[in-house]
Amino acid sequence: MLALAALSRWGSTRQLIVGLASLVVFAIGSALVPSANSAVGWIIVIVAVAIAQLIAIFDYRRERRVSAEAARLNVLAESRQRDLLAIAHDLRNPIAFVSGIIDLLDRGELSPDEHAAIFARMGVVARRMDRTVVNLVDLGAIRDGRLEPTPRVGDLAPVLAEVVRENSSPAVGKMVSLDVDPGDSFPVLCDQLHLERILRNLVAGAIERSPEGGRISVSIKTADKRVRVVILDSGPDRDIGTLLALVGHEQPPEFESSGFQLALFVAARLAEANRARVEISSNEPAGLIVTLDLPAAPPPE
Repeated sequence: MLALAALSRWGSTRQLIVGLASLVVFAIGSALVPSANSAVGWIIVIVAVAIAQLIAIFDYRRERRVSAEAARLNVLAESRQRDLLAIAHDLRNPIAFVSGIIDLLDRGELSPDEHAAIFARMGVVARRMDRTVVNLVDLGAIRDGRLEPTPRVGDLAPVLAEVVRENSSPAVGKMVSLDVDPGDSFPVLCDQLHLERILRNLVAGAIERSPEGGRISVSIKTADKRVRVVILDSGPDRDIGTLLALVGHEQPPEFESSGFQLALFVAARLAEANRARVEISSNEPAGLIVTLDLPAAPPPE
């Protein structure tokens, strides 16, 4: 049946070639074997037909593989196009903001106090744009299976302190209290660049989710040769089901925007590549508990 299905889709040239090949096999067999031996003649016919059948089956299966791969690539291309459209929409707003500020500066209509406030806001916008671009690059590496971490021992506390310092301006801008208890030294085994991007996404995401006047708590805990960064925010937890699905996804889903959902997905995949994990639970009565669970560095010999 496979052979007939393949032959029915072949053009006249390919069918003619297979037919001629079968006739050549039959002619060679007939020349080498006496014609009186009808049994051998039938064997030759069967062999010739079998060769044609095998060629047809091989072509049919090859065509199915090519079609399946083409369909997969089409789905991937469509998904990437949707992601790019969402991210382009999110980048348009900060770019428009920067453009408007430049116009105000050109006109010289701002007071010194307004200059300071606007420059602080521009720093926040620039960091958000940078984080979006970095997440987009990481998303492409995740899709293509190109995440190649280089784990090494490093102290978690100063990395977390630097990430919190970078995000202090956005927290102040939203009047969000950002309480940090970095504790002592916590050596972990992780790609240090990946670790910084994971923490940046999780801390910035907590600030983004939190309402004005909200509170975020960040702490480090240890247990069973693991080091855990625990981030408690006061944002809404009504979308916890969606966020749990993002953490559990192995392949990139479709993103409505390039905000917290994209950041959380990228952080979870970077963590998995480093034998770590991101966990999410509800922080009653409101908010989320986002935990980064990392392997502790082995003790020195």
